[in-house]
Amino acid sequence: MRSRRPDDAKREAWQHELMLDLAQRGCPACRVASRLAGRFLEALFWESVNDPALRSELRAAHGFCRPHTMRAAALAQAKGYTTGMAILYADLLGHLDAEAEQVAATRRGLLGSRRVGRGERLTPHAECPVCASSRWAVDGYLELLARRAADSEVGLAARDTGRGLCVAHLRRGLTLFPGRTERHALLEIFRRRLRELRSSLGEYVRKHGYQFQHERIERNETDAWRDAVELVAGESDAIRKKPGRGRED
Repeated sequence: MRSRRPDDAKREAWQHELMLDLAQRGCPACRVASRLAGRFLEALFWESVNDPALRSELRAAHGFCRPHTMRAAALAQAKGYTTGMAILYADLLGHLDAEAEQVAATRRGLLGSRRVGRGERLTPHAECPVCASSRWAVDGYLELLARRAADSEVGLAARDTGRGLCVAHLRRGLTLFPGRTERHALLEIFRRRLRELRSSLGEYVRKHGYQFQHERIERNETDAWRDAVELVAGESDAIRKKPGRGRED
């Protein structure tokens, strides 16, 4: 999606989606990015494998970023899209072979010549198209979180227990919306969740001490380490929420 100023109808749609995502725990920006990534990959395998424009984007980006490459591979195996992956990567490997040939043709090779261009260094010269496809919606979420009052519907939901921005989306929000009021709103949402997790982690560790093992470990405490990882690194399919299983979890 290309960056452009959203209209009121788009903001209203984003607010509806944001409220649905804020009904669940975690970072709402991660959630919308993941959902749109899934839609992008499904559409790609269903109808766009041979699309020339998409092929060009993938060549320039040297395929997907690592997380989206793993997701695409898992989707291909699960839903039988392996032929589509083969077509895409046959094309991509041909492009990489041509770039490698350019490197080999330079007098001093990959590391030695300043005359070697970006493409010749086998460096991606475009963004992962899956990441790019979700950015507009993510930025719309961040605008709402930054600019809605703390006592508004969005503001209250964003400050509810278990909600908050991950570090990466906080950082992007602060870059996009550097005004004092906006920065304060985003930082408040983030820090409320951070402090909540610090408390839960502290209790989880404390209750594993010998003298406190008789105390019940709450679900939020059992899940706190996973939530903390996702706060720092962003949400991931690899970190699965499981029901608490006591002290061996």
